[in-house]
Amino acid sequence: MKLLNRLFAAPALVLAMLVAQPGEAEARGSVKVNLGELAITTLADLGDRPELRIDGKQAKLGWLHKEYSIFEGPLWVFDEQGYVLFVRDGVDRTYINIPASEAVALGKSVGLDLPAEGSPLSVWDRWSGAIITFGVLVFAVWAGIRKQRRQRRIAA
Repeated sequence: MKLLNRLFAAPALVLAMLVAQPGEAEARGSVKVNLGELAITTLADLGDRPELRIDGKQAKLGWLHKEYSIFEGPLWVFDEQGYVLFVRDGVDRTYINIPASEAVALGKSVGLDLPAEGSPLSVWDRWSGAIITFGVLVFAVWAGIRKQRRQRRIAA
């Protein structure tokens, strides 16, 4: 029974954090949790080009999508909307959607090979948070089982 309590403690803690800190919590200075809001993954810094300025700031090339994430690690990426030029000012961000052909040309200008169709995000960009969370949970289960076996040996 104690093992079951330990198995559910970590997921319950993560769930409690998600419920207690909805939205982009970075503005409040606490744990950054994203519950399905828009997110931009940076693909390239385009250098200092006057033609690529938004609100007087140098734009970066990114990929716009929605995601569930915790500690900046995506648990699930969905509703991918395409390439954007964007600037970030703290938590606020301003972006402009651009066609894939223009994004591919901008990427080539900085030595980045981007796909004209489909998502440029790697497996790590899509699933890093889920992979790490799964690893932590597997370790917690393994440690709990190991501790329970050790206690049984001592009791016997």
